[in-house]
This record gives sequence, structure tokens and C-alpha cells, in this order.
Amino acid sequence: MPNEWQGTHLFISEPWNVRGGNLDEMISQAKALGITGVLIKFADGDLISPAGVPDANSQRFMEEFKRITPFFKQAGFKVGGWIYQYLTSVTGEIDACTQAIAAGADWVVLNAEADAKGKKAEVKLFGEMIRDKHPNITIGFSSFAIASFHQTVPFDEYAAFVDVIMPQMFWNDIGWTVSKTFRDSITSYAKYGKPIAPTGQAYGGATTKDMARFVELCKEVGFKGISWWSWQHATAAQVNAVQANLLLPTPELDVTATKEVIEALLAMQKFSSSAAQEAQLYTANVLRKAINIPISGELRRPSAEGAEKVIAQLQGLWQIARSVEQQQTCHFAVNLLRDKVGIPIA
Repeated sequence: MPNEWQGTHLFISEPWNVRGGNLDEMISQAKALGITGVLIKFADGDLISPAGVPDANSQRFMEEFKRITPFFKQAGFKVGGWIYQYLTSVTGEIDACTQAIAAGADWVVLNAEADAKGKKAEVKLFGEMIRDKHPNITIGFSSFAIASFHQTVPFDEYAAFVDVIMPQMFWNDIGWTVSKTFRDSITSYAKYGKPIAPTGQAYGGATTKDMARFVELCKEVGFKGISWWSWQHATAAQVNAVQANLLLPTPELDVTATKEVIEALLAMQKFSSSAAQEAQLYTANVLRKAINIPISGELRRPSAEGAEKVIAQLQGLWQIARSVEQQQTCHFAVNLLRDKVGIPIA
């Protein structure tokens, strides 16, 4: 299963309007935020206008994408490229995707909204062509929050070839609560049988409390990836809320090493306080879930006191670990506990 979409990603529509277009400042802030990657627009439909000449607007997006992508990748970020689809020229949009992939896009996101409605044949052709040309590229599908409200969007045709669905859960724009938007959105997309990595609202009237609730809901159902729309439109408070509510990508943990860490952690219970014991059980269960073995009891949120004690224990286990795989498990568990109780992630 491709995992480029896992973790926390920020959408960028117009790079020249993020941090004044200063690339060094963008990368510095992205590092400070702790995000996994960025989603940069590379085309507004075809790169060539219907008149057969370069479309200046769409070309500008591509030029910016090619300019800044290498720097984000060198800084360690996953770079997704996205295109707004009109589908008036399927071959033209395929060419735009091809250029973005050649420029370093780790994955591609198709933004399909009103202009994709009623275009089943075009979407089917697009899917066949892009999979023929780029069989291994990860493809995301970004569209309206509630699929059933927009039945003429060719959802079935997109679902036939995309890897992950990214509903635009813009609760404040819709006028619903975060919980209702989240519940109704995932229900409307469940029938397509694809992983869901929703996009949250980080603009307009979205409160930081609602942003935190959105991430909490994603974690409760086990989603592995989220994104935010959008960096250029977010207020300072909303940007800070992205940093404060990260969804971390889950690494592929070694089963044997993880079982050994669980065993070592639980062996410490007899010497631990009740708060630490609670956090040990929580950590053991999260690690069990990560390697797909049954949990014991319930996943109860640990106290900050207990989490801090177990973090120290895990750091001690990291020091004496017999393998890199054990160290990876310890590091994952430490950051998970820090995230759970609001301690800065290392």
C-alpha cells in the first residue's frame, strides 16, 4: 500500500502568496510545524489554452511547482502535486501530470469539483491513460465533503483508479459541526472502498478548537493521513493549530522487535506508579494495534504524569536496544505519547 499520503500535509495553491513567496521562510516554517509534506498546485486544467497557445495562468502554477519542489524534497518533505480538473482536454491534463511527476512529485492529487460533473467518459479515459503512463504513482482524489450531494461527479470512475479519497470537510463553510461533517462525509464515501485521508478547514471561520476536534476524530477512527486547506489562507492561529494537532505517519514496525518492546515495557509495571502503569498499558495496546495483534482491555488516554514516566522508560529502552527496529518502535511510541498529552514532538 503506497503511503505518501500518510501524515499531515498542507495545501499550497499560490506559492507566491505563502510567506511572501520567500522559499527559505516557507521551508523554515514547514519544519517548525512538523508537517509530513506539502501539496502544491501544478496546473489549472490543461497547460495549453483552447486557442492552442500556452495558458499563462496554468503555466505559472507549473513553473512555480518546478521551482520549489526540489527544495522541499531536499528538506525532507513529501511533495504532492495537485491539479484542478476541467477535463476539457484529457491528454492535456495527463501531460501536466507527467511534467509534475518528472519534476519530482511523490504523488498526484486530482481536485474534481463542479467542472468534473457529468464527465464519466473523460474520467474513465483519464484513469486508463494515467495508469498506463504512470502505473506506480500514488493518486489522491479531492472532492466535495458529501458525495451524495453531488451525484453527477463521476465518483465510481475516479474510485476505479485512485489510491486514496480526500473529502473536503470544510465544516464552517457548510454550516455544520465538525462531528456531523466528519460522520456524514465518511459515510458517503465508505462504499467506494478506498482509504480516506480527509482535508480539514484551516481558513475562514474555522476555530482552533474545531481544528483540534477534526484531528481527534481522525485519530479515533484510525485514519493515517490528513491535509489542511490551505497554507496561504490560514491565520496565524490556524497555522499554530496545525502544529498543535499533528497526525503522525505510522511507520512499518517490525513485529518481533515491537513485541519485545511491549514485553519489556510491561515487565516494568511492578516497579511503576499507577499513573505509569496506565500509560504502559495504553502504549502496549497502541503498539499492538500498529502490528495488527489484539489489544488487551481498552485504549484509555494516559495522564501527563504517567506519559512522562513511560517516555523516560522508553528512552531508556532505546539506549539499550539490541536493534535498529527496537529503537524505531521506541521512538514511535515516545512521539505518540507526546502527541497524546500535548508534549512537543521530537
